[in-house]
Amino acid sequence: MTGRFQIGPTLFREATQQDEGALTLIAEQTIATYVVENLDRHYCPILLTEQLPVGFAICRDNTIDLIVVDYRYHRSGFGTQLLVHCETEMFGAYPAIALHCFEHNEQANRFFRKNGWIETLRYRNKHSGVRTILYQKQRSDTKK
Repeated sequence: MTGRFQIGPTLFREATQQDEGALTLIAEQTIATYVVENLDRHYCPILLTEQLPVGFAICRDNTIDLIVVDYRYHRSGFGTQLLVHCETEMFGAYPAIALHCFEHNEQANRFFRKNGWIETLRYRNKHSGVRTILYQKQRSDTKK
C-alpha cells in the first residue's frame, strides 16, 4: 500500500527514510516505558557479557513477554542462552510456557522454531491489529 489517505482529522502516509529518527524515538520510548513498568512486577533477567548488558527478557507468569538481544550480538548464541535461561526458570513453576511473536518477524520466528517452540495459533492482535503467532513449549519431565 502506498500513498496518503485521511480518516477524519487523522492523516496516514507511507513512512520514508526521512522518518527514521521520529520512528526510532517512538519505538525506543514505547519499549522503555514498557520495561520500566514491568521491572518490579515480573521476572526480568539481564544477559551480561564482560559485565555489560547485551540482552534482557520480561517473563510474565508463564509467558515470555519480551526478549531482546542487542542487534550487534545477534547470531552469537546469546539469544539462545537467554531463552534457555528463561525456559529453565519458568519451567520451575509452570508445566507449559508461551510467547508471542509478530508474524512478519521471520528471523525471530525461525529462532523460536529452531529452539523447539511449537506454533499453536496465528491471530490478529486486537490492540495493534498486527498478525501474531503464539508459540508454546511443554516442560519435558524426565520422571516417569
